[in-house]
Amino acid sequence: MDPSSQISVRPCSARDLPLLERDLPPAAVHAQHLRYQDEGECTYLGAFLDRRAVGTCVIGWTGCREPEFRQAFPEAIEIAGLQVGEAWRGRGVGTALIEAAERMALEAERHRIVIGVADDNPSAMTLYTHLGYRPTGEHVTIRYELPDADGDSLEMTERTQALVKDLRDPAP
Repeated sequence: MDPSSQISVRPCSARDLPLLERDLPPAAVHAQHLRYQDEGECTYLGAFLDRRAVGTCVIGWTGCREPEFRQAFPEAIEIAGLQVGEAWRGRGVGTALIEAAERMALEAERHRIVIGVADDNPSAMTLYTHLGYRPTGEHVTIRYELPDADGDSLEMTERTQALVKDLRDPAP
């Protein structure tokens, strides 16, 4: 049986935190995303299979985080932070998360979604374009901090481009 057919995708809650922290490093990001969800800024979606967290993503209801993307696409929501556990990549988890986010967007009557992809992530680019997201030519250099295994912060820099999908467009 295809494992992706057994994946449950739903908004995360505080009771999921132990699974998220165990299965999808870095652990500290999950509590932060749950706080943002509690504040109404986002929905933190999780993909679960057999009491394991296998993927997550954030639906940013208030628009794109990066000012350049927000200015270029002021009416869009954003899918960000898509993460799939290494053992689960290529098995439908990312697709399940994005499709669930798109259903939620349609339910909220939001029709344009932006998703950023790092230039050094061709696998993600392939997935997103396969799902109908189009390159926009908009790029930004993002700097952020991630906690390492010891809880120290690592400064990260990546060049990211915006892909967009209008959910009113017919499927590609």
